[in-house]
Amino acid sequence: MNLREWVKATHRVLASQPAENRQKDFLNSDVDMVIRQSIGVLIKSLQAGNDLYLDDLGRLWVEQREPRKVVNNLSGRSKTHMLAKRRVVRFRASARLVRHLNQSGSNAASER
Repeated sequence: MNLREWVKATHRVLASQPAENRQKDFLNSDVDMVIRQSIGVLIKSLQAGNDLYLDDLGRLWVEQREPRKVVNNLSGRSKTHMLAKRRVVRFRASARLVRHLNQSGSNAASER
């Protein structure tokens, strides 16, 4: 799913809510703006070293990776490269997400 598909799916869910539960009718462009701003806030938070915990999704955090040597054998001869120190984003799924995937996983596999 790309961002456009995510926005459309979210818009459909918001539009399908009963009228008494809806705050207002959102335009697709409203949903797009909110999702893009949310992603921007997440990126800035991760850059600042904060973690994101969502009960339904899991945990996102940044780890520092130390420099290391790697060997590339694809060319037929060994070639050593040095990877610089870098920061990487890590993700650990919540127990809730894993449980949900495993409950509905058999349905999704049969649809493909």
